[in-house]
Amino acid sequence: VFMQFERGPGSSKDDFPILGELPAKNIDTGMGLERMAAILQGVDNLYEIDTTRPILDRAAQLTGQRYGADHQVDVRLRVVADHSRAATMLISDGVTPSNEGRGYILRRLLRRPVLSLRHHDVAAPTFTELFPASRDAMKAAYPEVEHDYDRIGRLAYAEEETFLRTLASGTSILDLAVTKTQESGARQLAGDTAFLLHDTFGFPIDLTLEMAEEAGLAVDRQAFDELM
Repeated sequence: VFMQFERGPGSSKDDFPILGELPAKNIDTGMGLERMAAILQGVDNLYEIDTTRPILDRAAQLTGQRYGADHQVDVRLRVVADHSRAATMLISDGVTPSNEGRGYILRRLLRRPVLSLRHHDVAAPTFTELFPASRDAMKAAYPEVEHDYDRIGRLAYAEEETFLRTLASGTSILDLAVTKTQESGARQLAGDTAFLLHDTFGFPIDLTLEMAEEAGLAVDRQAFDELM
């Protein structure tokens, strides 16, 4: 974006007078600190810079995969690395997992690495490996992450354990429902099944939607919403 003119008041991006040239013109490159780091460090993307790559490498070790060999695998490993780092920083800033507001955003960020690792048959807890890697990658720039890691780790590990229990109970029910739906020739999972998973087992509707989609099915969201 080339900053050249000073604009006057107007009701839209096209309805305003030009008051003249700016006294100091500039160019907004959208570069950002991490994009600059990628250039200076000679890597191809933000996931490979020094504050993210150690987490990505640890995720690759946990899955037994090699980063760079398969695009879909790379995407999942990047999700694990990026979400683990983001969750580390959010908890460091005082956000705690919950069912509303920013706490719910954090909860969803914490769940994504777990779900991504499930694609590679990693069912055991992994945050005890990923979050220390995140801490070590970030502590030079953010020493508070290291100083407060006992609290960060405790919250992250507890959230992962809870979600793994939820997954274990809900996934078996959802898998059975998906199989029955497919065998019947239907293309939509019943809304009352999605509601049962949510209301009784604490299985989030967004997770049901995602897993059903992976199986090639839609979910009767209208029926679910009516039951809610």
